[in-house]
Amino acid sequence: MTLKKATPKLTVSRKIQVKNIVTESFRKDLLKQLVDYETQEKKRLLSIEPRLKTLNKNDVLFYELESMRQKIETALKEIPVRKKQIEEMKDGTLYYTGTIEGMVNLSVGDDFYKKLYGMDLILKDGCVQEIKMHNVTSFAPLPN
Repeated sequence: MTLKKATPKLTVSRKIQVKNIVTESFRKDLLKQLVDYETQEKKRLLSIEPRLKTLNKNDVLFYELESMRQKIETALKEIPVRKKQIEEMKDGTLYYTGTIEGMVNLSVGDDFYKKLYGMDLILKDGCVQEIKMHNVTSFAPLPN
């Protein structure tokens, strides 16, 4: 009896781009998230402002809170622009939502670039519509 030589395998994580097909429901969800974010940031701002008034301007905490206040105010100013962008999204277009990680098995002879860099997950109203593989042929190394 001869033993079969095991082929080396490796399980690694890969990035999967998540994209949503724009629908009326998707736009409503994005707008609700934006309103919730605005409400949350306004509450944070209201909690910071009274604390700033009690601190000495030479205090380190004053500078930290002031920096936080400025970031929140900048984010709040961007909300109307973001809202308009969401409202103007066309039905059927793809909207990049983010990246998730998935696991993939690599074996000797596999196309490394196709396995690791070529996948999109297409959703419509939260339901998977397509798992799309890209035609990745090579990947140029980044300069040091």
